[in-house]
Amino acid sequence: MPYKVIQWATGNVGLHALRGIVEHPELELVGLLVHSPQKAGKDAGELAGLEPVGVQATNNVDEILALEADAVSYMATGDLRPTEAVDDMVRVLESGKNIVSTSVVPLIYPPAA
Repeated sequence: MPYKVIQWATGNVGLHALRGIVEHPELELVGLLVHSPQKAGKDAGELAGLEPVGVQATNNVDEILALEADAVSYMATGDLRPTEAVDDMVRVLESGKNIVSTSVVPLIYPPAA
């Protein structure tokens, strides 16, 4: 049974993560959060330069957090917006999901930095 994964953000790193999730046989993409209104409503596969996968991108955080998923692939540039990134990650964890991130922010408590 594949792990259900949400991709959070589709910038430079996020697009690579999205492609990796879509193409990995042990992962199932169940949601995609985008920040750009121009990307909302588009198929996740098409945004990644792949065939359509039937997952529609949304810019609604509450909608994403309501999805059933094992993990969130979080690529929302935590290095440039650490406080907001921590707030996002707290919401993800409170929704019962695990987080995978390339950002150093998950390793640092911002007030102590």
